[in-house]
Amino acid sequence: MGMSIQTYQPLPAQRGGFRVSSPVSQPLSVSTTHHQSHPIRFAGAQSTKRMGLFAYVLNELHFYGSIFLSAIICSYIKNPKLVNYWENKAIYLPTRSASIDALDSKALRQNIIDSYFKAGAGGPKLNGWYVPAPKNSKKPTVIIAHGNHGTMNRREDIMEAFMKRGYGVFAFDYRGFGKSEGKPSETGLYEDFKAASDFIAHHPSHPVPVNDQIPLGESLGGGVVVGSLHNMGKTRPPYKAVLLCSTFTSLPNVFAYMKKSLGIPAGWLPVEKRMQQHFASIDKIQGIQEPLLVVHGSKDADIPHEMSAALYQKATSQHKDHLLVKDGTHTGLFSLKPDQIIDHLEALLAKADGSKWDKADSQTLTS
Repeated sequence: MGMSIQTYQPLPAQRGGFRVSSPVSQPLSVSTTHHQSHPIRFAGAQSTKRMGLFAYVLNELHFYGSIFLSAIICSYIKNPKLVNYWENKAIYLPTRSASIDALDSKALRQNIIDSYFKAGAGGPKLNGWYVPAPKNSKKPTVIIAHGNHGTMNRREDIMEAFMKRGYGVFAFDYRGFGKSEGKPSETGLYEDFKAASDFIAHHPSHPVPVNDQIPLGESLGGGVVVGSLHNMGKTRPPYKAVLLCSTFTSLPNVFAYMKKSLGIPAGWLPVEKRMQQHFASIDKIQGIQEPLLVVHGSKDADIPHEMSAALYQKATSQHKDHLLVKDGTHTGLFSLKPDQIIDHLEALLAKADGSKWDKADSQTLTS
């Protein structure tokens, strides 16, 4: 990719990493209107208690076996196509289970506009869920770029947190995830975010200009947001703000950290040196001049919070903030401390606008 990668020194051993799974590719029927239906609880991250011990052990063996197989092939096989295939297996965990029916929040189910849009000229058709801001709200619209695992369903807490505070919300699935067409790749995901932003900017009934949008990148989505904004160039219109949650400096640094966590010597399985997809936010973060909030959990075992701190330190935005959520893990920050995160965001926006932020003035809606 022709970019420099800042070396990251991994922390002492903790277990972490991206889950690896094979995608399911059968088509699903979809809705194109506001959706109201009976709730079906979405099955999120599996646990020992819910899976049973035997199933849990098999799941762990599948996880580590997939990681090692992908690492071996990417480290020692010279065929670029084969390396790219197994690299994708290690990075992307798309599922086809995106379902509004599965959301717990009745307010979300009733207000989502199930939407489809193209990722550029000739690009794949993507699926997104749009909850426009209330007519009396002056809040921006948050564009959610999710992580490498699952679908939009797993980001219900983020959508609900912002909706309750009067924001508009648009979550979408990358190509190859959920009901979106195509196959994921680094350049493809950059294009997908831009297409999602453009779709909301030109929405037929509830358009929101770019300068009133807030990109939110979670985990891999942080790399997607930073990389996409970088690719748009210096002449792109500014966003209202940028919010990065539980994200990393680069994917090679994440895999180096994973190896250290598993006790693998640095010279073994040099997958981080052979990777073709980098999502190197550390090399692109200086291109973000919008108000920037970087959020991470203090107990994240998948991506160390020091990576977010490194992004914050290198960012050159005049208005930036770094929030470390106490006891926060890799996912669920918006379930643990939703108001703390949004309060920090609003205080940052007020500072950037030269106004005084008063929490009492922040609109809170009930579901």
